[in-house]
Amino acid sequence: MFYLYNFIDAITNGQLNYRNNKNDKKNVLLLGDGFFARGFLHNINYNKYDVTQIYRDEFINPQNIFNSLQRDENFQIEKQTHFRDKIHNFFNKKSITKIKTNIDTMQISEKNALINNKYYNFDYMVIGLGAQKSLKNWADELNNLFRENRKNIDIIGTGPAGFEIAMCLNKKHNINMYDILTEDKIFSYVNSYHKKFLLNLLEQKHIKLHLGKFYTISEINKENYKIFCVGTRSNDLTNNITVSDKLQANINSITYNNIYMGGDCIPVGYIKTAQVAYQQGVYVAQRLNGQIDENTSFKYKSNGIALNIDDKKVLIEGHNIMPDGVYSDFITHFYSMFCV
Repeated sequence: MFYLYNFIDAITNGQLNYRNNKNDKKNVLLLGDGFFARGFLHNINYNKYDVTQIYRDEFINPQNIFNSLQRDENFQIEKQTHFRDKIHNFFNKKSITKIKTNIDTMQISEKNALINNKYYNFDYMVIGLGAQKSLKNWADELNNLFRENRKNIDIIGTGPAGFEIAMCLNKKHNINMYDILTEDKIFSYVNSYHKKFLLNLLEQKHIKLHLGKFYTISEINKENYKIFCVGTRSNDLTNNITVSDKLQANINSITYNNIYMGGDCIPVGYIKTAQVAYQQGVYVAQRLNGQIDENTSFKYKSNGIALNIDDKKVLIEGHNIMPDGVYSDFITHFYSMFCV
């Protein structure tokens, strides 16, 4: 049924019609390969557009990191199959030019961009450069933790990432968690029942919580390995760019209707999660495809949350397909492959 839906969707979007002259296609310059870029690439009509993608690092799904943490004591990120990619690759005749390079400098005008002193012309530009600290940087930090064989860990931040890392590492490491928020404010991403469950789980795992004060190195053992999970800083290359409610870029007080931006590189305005970024990518692709009205603003719709809670299990809340509760490791894989 899932495959049939994607086949019908491809026909509806005209992506199986190869009769269009290649010269009729418009050019899209896509920067990045995160969840925003994935949402865009999974939904853009390749019969209408040729895409040039410039990106720094290959896509890493955070779920792969957590799965690897729970399986491999030496922490080698496993390569996980993502069926959504395979389905789209099968049904779509893609026109993508991929350029893997670090983007150090960028200047943008209406129809071209100067990137690393090289000009790229475009009809549309889609910017998804992610945060200043990438998922690969994060994975490298965790690799250093295992390489140095550090046992005492301070996790700064009680958000989903901080909590999941604590759960994955608690069996072999002594963990302290720090947050400026008080107990009534933490775990706001789950309901009150699951919040109580998570607090009890931390206590059972002997993970110590330090809440309601700023984290300073002088207050604790300087030798402890530190993992910061306290928010995401937007990419330095996009700090001067804001977006409208239609995700169109505003550069130097000029809003461009052919330049879009989404994901963690947006300085302010949207929460920075994988679901938000992916939905923004879908939205931009559908705008370019002509599937939604040009006056329709982007609106995020929560697709629930899934948290690794150790023992190869996951807590799922608010998902519109699967009910709430604790599921086996299979559901963790299923969620990451289909639901983001």
